[in-house]
Amino acid sequence: TEEPDPEDPPDPQLDPTLYGAAFVAPYVEEKRLSSDPARLVEHLDGLLTYGSLSDEAKGAIVETVSSLPDDEDLRAQLAVFLVMSDPEYLIQR
Repeated sequence: TEEPDPEDPPDPQLDPTLYGAAFVAPYVEEKRLSSDPARLVEHLDGLLTYGSLSDEAKGAIVETVSSLPDDEDLRAQLAVFLVMSDPEYLIQR
């Protein structure tokens, strides 16, 4: 097997150490709202789904985020993930 040339840049598709550095969202507004999960979910609903999340979906996300420790990073990140993985977000109308 041929040794890689140290002068060649690493291939991002083959080097897993590069994956985490690609993009980090700051979630400034979402962190600010994290202490009030209902407001956080309303904000994300408007921002990401143009208000199309059902009350049932919003309630489930609020309940899940409320059950987390009061960690603004964790709450913001999970709320965004849950909204973006909801079928009402994934299906374009």
